[in-house]
Amino acid sequence: MENKRRTGPIVAVVIIIIAVAIGLAVVVLAGLPGGQPSLTAGPSALASAEPSSTPEPTLAIRCESAHKSAALTLRIEAIGETGRTWVISIYDDGRVLTPGITPNEPSDEAWMIVRFLTDGGVERLVDEVMDTGLFEASAQYSPVPLPGVEPPGRGASGYTITVGLGSEQVMVGWASLFDDDATYYEPSPEREQLDALAAHLIDFDSWLPAEEWASTEQCNYQAERFLVIVEAQAWGGSLDDLPVDIADVDWPLGGDALEWGEELELPDNDPGHIARCGEVNRKDADTLAVSLQSVGAEGSAGAGLDALHHIELRLGDRAETRIVSVYFEPLLPDECGCAGLYPPYALGI
Repeated sequence: MENKRRTGPIVAVVIIIIAVAIGLAVVVLAGLPGGQPSLTAGPSALASAEPSSTPEPTLAIRCESAHKSAALTLRIEAIGETGRTWVISIYDDGRVLTPGITPNEPSDEAWMIVRFLTDGGVERLVDEVMDTGLFEASAQYSPVPLPGVEPPGRGASGYTITVGLGSEQVMVGWASLFDDDATYYEPSPEREQLDALAAHLIDFDSWLPAEEWASTEQCNYQAERFLVIVEAQAWGGSLDDLPVDIADVDWPLGGDALEWGEELELPDNDPGHIARCGEVNRKDADTLAVSLQSVGAEGSAGAGLDALHHIELRLGDRAETRIVSVYFEPLLPDECGCAGLYPPYALGI
């Protein structure tokens, strides 16, 4: 009798285990195509349920981060008598900012456009620079006149290339060769090599392999921070021809426009010629531009803050017989501060 009493619970447990197993089998089979059992339902079946690759970010997602601050990896600047004429800025996250796709042809849509390189693309461009052997330390290569020769007075253009991150950055600048350099200046193999390098880098769209691009779709760069530069200088015309008077204009950034920000060092000694500069966020720059336009300031702000490298709005100062120019300079993701920015209208691109 004791054996029969023990057998009953054991049988019951066995029945429950079998039932659970059958239930699990039904659930598994129901999840298979056509409800049929699969002989290969193992690791391969699990693998097929996982994404085959991480989807590429959409252009909208890329553009959302295209304007954020970042660490500069490489910058190529063409410099003319009126400032930068072309600039390429490449960042450690793969962003590349240029004024346009074709060298020396800025985009009609924005001051800067943004595209995206792979890590390999960034490395390839940096290697082009470092392979010259001229970027071990910062340097400036200027023309050196031949002994006893007086070079003609003329303007010069050139380039500056900055490479590296943070304290490791190296900056090399030089004046480009003239066709008649050999007549007036010592030979400069460095300038010759650097001129070729700059031309090659500025035209990088024509030779960088397609696989080095994460995306060639472009975003229009929208600066998050701006420099506001206020410059006042003598007016030689009629007071009636001056724009709206600064005395009748509120300065939404606070205080007096001609005392706002920090003073810039000017090359002349005219006490009536002053320039001041401060850095503001995008919202404050827009508020100021709209405010000045609404009271009748003259200038080029109609295209918007992102259309040009700088816009200028003009006011009058009848009390001092001066014209007052307010400049808005968008900053690149790594740029900040007002040092070395005079004259503001000569900054170029």
